[in-house]
Amino acid sequence: MRTKTNPLLRRREGAQPIPGPNQTTAKVVELIENENKFPINVFPPVIQDVIQEWHKAFGLPIEYFCSSVLSALSAVIGNSVKIKYKNDWYEPSMIYSALVGPPSSGKTPAINKAFSPVRDIEKQYWQDYKEAKKQFQQLCHEAKETKGEKPPEPHNRDLIVQDLTQEAATILMAKNPKGLVLIMDELMKFINSFDRYAKGGDMQYYLSIWSGEMVKTNRATKEQVRVLDPCLSVIGGIQTGILKELANPKNQETGLVSRFLFTIPTTFDRKLDTGYNLNRQTVNKYDELVKSLYNKLEEVSGHATMFENSYLIESNVITAILEMEPQAYQLYTNYRNEKIKDSNEASNSLERAGLGKFERICLRFALILQLCDNAANGRELKKVGSADEPQALNEKLSLQTLKKAIRLATYFENTMLSMVDRITAKPEENIISELPEKTRLIYQSLPGQFSFSDGVEIAEGVGVSRRTFTRLIKRDDLVAKDDRTGIYSKLILIKRDTDDTMTPKASN
Repeated sequence: MRTKTNPLLRRREGAQPIPGPNQTTAKVVELIENENKFPINVFPPVIQDVIQEWHKAFGLPIEYFCSSVLSALSAVIGNSVKIKYKNDWYEPSMIYSALVGPPSSGKTPAINKAFSPVRDIEKQYWQDYKEAKKQFQQLCHEAKETKGEKPPEPHNRDLIVQDLTQEAATILMAKNPKGLVLIMDELMKFINSFDRYAKGGDMQYYLSIWSGEMVKTNRATKEQVRVLDPCLSVIGGIQTGILKELANPKNQETGLVSRFLFTIPTTFDRKLDTGYNLNRQTVNKYDELVKSLYNKLEEVSGHATMFENSYLIESNVITAILEMEPQAYQLYTNYRNEKIKDSNEASNSLERAGLGKFERICLRFALILQLCDNAANGRELKKVGSADEPQALNEKLSLQTLKKAIRLATYFENTMLSMVDRITAKPEENIISELPEKTRLIYQSLPGQFSFSDGVEIAEGVGVSRRTFTRLIKRDDLVAKDDRTGIYSKLILIKRDTDDTMTPKASN
């Protein structure tokens, strides 16, 4: 059966090699071989094996498994460790993830497979809570008999939550300061439910959480609940047929869309069942890795929870810090500068907002991948340094891991750009007039058909950078490529009028 390439994916051209860490002015560009494929080899072999095993046994898109594993790792790390770039700049592992696909394409089953060990951790939470509850009841009985002080009541811990109000989310994060993950089958239902109980606030609430800003509840009859360091990852599916809902003015203006990582498979086709049976040993190794990572982080971090008159009023986590090796620091600085340039040259506000988030997203990926590599290779993990300030871990972010994080960020940058193209598509008479000046100048100068090298030469001839030209040919509402010949065609032909204005008309 022929595999169809997903038309949602935007193609990128002009890939260049990875710069060395000391090339301070070098461009940090494409770090993945094929932007349409999830770079699965950023994960350690144990995780690569289980992803391939699930894909082989169930025939679902491999990208769904990859992103679901990434979110599961993010959930077990939570607030236990943050990565440091500069003083006062720390990033958590928290991510918002959206699996894009039509109904029955395998989004929810992939999430369930990846989160199986996380649910096992939750089951242990429940067993521990039931045992603590029995002891609490016994101590209460003894205190009543002796007229002694009532013991503190135990609270069940959570990792996975669903369908939350703002107040419930705040209380649960306060009770679980190391972090939570919200799993939703349909993310648009979640987004559209904002402000269902009260006008205003829900959208801003989730933006604040992603940014690590304090959230709180103000209740008339109970004490205020504050979460100083919120951590709530989000993962769910979005059907391709309702992508346009993301483009409503509220979502675009607030920046919610720019915070999501979009996973778009190279094909939505499910593979036919070959009868292959899942290898449980491979899956068990993955489960053990996730639980090993969780247990390591339980040992290196703690949390403080404050109660007053039995009401939870404040909660905070004692976080360990992952610092960078010098070469990794230099390469990240180069990468960040590239993202700043990309954002400055964005075609529209939604694209600008999305590109502007990747300097933070890349750090979050680096944190996840470094800790995952630590657990996979059985290295010791502990805090070092003074206890009077956030304590650093005994290992630092490596150059190799950061390169993997950049490749992963590049994959999601590509899918984000593809999503922006679809949800912001406009009538062609508006497209040209709204192009940035440099992009409009190139498009005006290009012939109806051109090669990549000819296009670069024309762009440089009118004083426009190769970077801006390369961004232009990613716009599949403006340019189409013939994969057989490598020739590009303009989709909107431009006619110069006597007053030097441009009138768009469709290309045949």
